Amino acid sequence: MRRTENRGFASWDDAFFTRELKPGVRPILNPDDISLIYNPCESTVLHITRGVKKTDKLFLKGQTYTITDLLNIQYADSFIGGEQCIKGFLIHRIIIVGTRL
Repeated sequence: MRRTENRGFASWDDAFFTRELKPGVRPILNPDDISLIYNPCESTVLHITRGVKKTDKLFLKGQTYTITDLLNIQYADSFIGGEQCIKGFLIHRIIIVGTRL
């Protein structure tokens, strides 16, 4: 993320609370599949976006971002056309399925 355009945060990790998880606590279905991004936290489904475009507004933590804001330009293009699933409340994983890898 670009600091000036993303509320003063230098990166995704700087923007949100992050922590190391013990192995096996949040198992990842396909850990070697680089077309998936998982972000575990406690929540349930809130919103699903299909066919993500570079300019689409993705809503996270009450803020809007684009795929480029979240992944920077070098990675963003690989996920254009994919899906975003934002879950809230019980078990949360943001999953962006890339279609161009």
